[in-house]
Amino acid sequence: MNLRSPRFFALLAGAALATAALNPLTSNLARTQLGMVFGGSQKVVQNLYSLGLKQEDMPLSWALPAPEPQHTEEAYARTLAAHPDDTELQIAGVLQDTDRTKLLPRLRARAQTSNRPEWHIAALRCACRGELFPRNRAQEQELLSAEPLRGAQDRPIDSAAFERALTDAQRGAALDPSNAFFPAMEALTLYGLKRDSKAQAALHRAALCPRFDDGVRTEMQGTLRLREAALGPQLALTETAVAAATLFPHYASLRALARLATVQAMQKEQAGDIKNGLALRRSVMLLGERVGQQSNNHIGALVGTAMVAVAYGRPGGAPAVASPSAAQAHLQGPPGCLDCTEDLPSAEEQATRKAQAEAVATERLRQWKAFATKNGAKDLVETIVQNRARKETLTATYEKTTDQSLYGVSRVMIQNFRHLTALNLLLSFALVVLLGGIGKLLLRRWPAGEAAHPAVGWGLGLVFCPLLLPVALWKLRKAEGSWGRRLGLLSATWLLPYLAIALLVRAEAGAIAPWLAMVGLMQGLAGGTSAPEMEGAVLLWTSLVGVTLALPLLWLVGLALVSWRRRVPATYGVARGTAQTALPVAAALCVAYALLVPSVAQQERQLKRELAELTASETAYQARLAAQSQR
Repeated sequence: MNLRSPRFFALLAGAALATAALNPLTSNLARTQLGMVFGGSQKVVQNLYSLGLKQEDMPLSWALPAPEPQHTEEAYARTLAAHPDDTELQIAGVLQDTDRTKLLPRLRARAQTSNRPEWHIAALRCACRGELFPRNRAQEQELLSAEPLRGAQDRPIDSAAFERALTDAQRGAALDPSNAFFPAMEALTLYGLKRDSKAQAALHRAALCPRFDDGVRTEMQGTLRLREAALGPQLALTETAVAAATLFPHYASLRALARLATVQAMQKEQAGDIKNGLALRRSVMLLGERVGQQSNNHIGALVGTAMVAVAYGRPGGAPAVASPSAAQAHLQGPPGCLDCTEDLPSAEEQATRKAQAEAVATERLRQWKAFATKNGAKDLVETIVQNRARKETLTATYEKTTDQSLYGVSRVMIQNFRHLTALNLLLSFALVVLLGGIGKLLLRRWPAGEAAHPAVGWGLGLVFCPLLLPVALWKLRKAEGSWGRRLGLLSATWLLPYLAIALLVRAEAGAIAPWLAMVGLMQGLAGGTSAPEMEGAVLLWTSLVGVTLALPLLWLVGLALVSWRRRVPATYGVARGTAQTALPVAAALCVAYALLVPSVAQQERQLKRELAELTASETAYQARLAAQSQR
């Protein structure tokens, strides 16, 4: 075979892509990327749509396919029907329901007919999203000031909703008595119903439980397994999105529980009941340690340390110690809101707040040491010191191992996404250039007879390309007269460039869509805050599409020169001149892709292993990354 022949280059390009698609080590990644370029990004982008990302959230979303959620729902239904006794999968299936008004009733209905405690955990966590609103007691605010804050008052609650949540917690505790999550939620609901003595008893029970399992790991793993079984092999991209989309509504409830219990401990101490006051504080600390050490995610670990920190506030009724900025933030927030957030402050203001926070922490620790030593609770002083060290370690580790501009995503993951995007772009351009080579093969035996003026060709190409395609294909073999040759030559010559341009725009959309979808998804989770990665992705997308739309003019100018130099009509010169290098360049790009895809596939597998490690324990995963970065 002639090594310079078009057939050789076409075979070389096909062999390179086939090798990548058939190699077991690269097949999942290569087939997914080929589907993204040819199939409209359905596999990856549809997965992200089903995670809650809306098409209009993505820049230049007009180039992306419309979501087809019914296909995903049908695939989920088939998978769940095939595994009726798999609790993890079944919970994940219920949580995919997009109608949030039906979600909690469905979870409770399944919990009532099952003897698995995981259903009650899922129902309680879902209840914490709305009806089990924890911050209803103005009493909490006594931790900030001995005087009630302006406008502070008890929030009205839905007593029936709290009673339902109480039933969920009690049934779950009966099924899994060693899990501190259930008595903690029982204490929270009892506080909401103002049955304080029973709430305190439930809190003491929670402190004695050896385990804390809030179902976060079950939800993550179940969702990943469901998507794998229903939608096929998943890229690390969508697995990361599942982890990022997991909600933790119960953590605000646990912090509210710690505040209420600590205020009541302070009130007992002020009344002279030091023993019971310290007992309540000790229970809060023990529960906080369980939450911090046994949660599988970084946020849970920080919430645990926050609960311990809350527990030593205002010992014996000591004066409240709060930084001016914190107090002002609470005054600006809605009545009773202790978790309100502000716009991100400047670097100078952050340094000032950090100094204030350190001063506040030092004074609170001094108050606690004096109180605990006086009342025979020196062991709790050591607990507080260890908790502060743990919080500092968690914060430092998080800052070392995550990308702060992208909402805490691991830098390893971000690098992987960038490699995937670059590889998709390479494949997109290879396939589009290959299309020009196909045009060469179609037109290589045509005579160079007369053709219409270039302006006529461009106009007809823009208006009649879709209509002329079947005519051109028919005339390719059947034309014998000069009119037939002209019509076939005109339509095919001007159709191929525009077909290539249309495919290039679509291929670029397929290549960049997963990266944009991921950034868009995390942008939505962060409340719409912009990120440098988002701006860079938008700039990249806009530039590529802009260049693609300008390609016809560049093509006309460059190939008109080719036509002029070869003394052939411009319309024929466009196709002939383009095809001279299309197949060799496409073959080179396809070979480059086949050589690069194994290394990216290796990164993909490594990232999946890291995601499994992160799902099991995010704090342990971050600690390992931090240790590696210091070597």
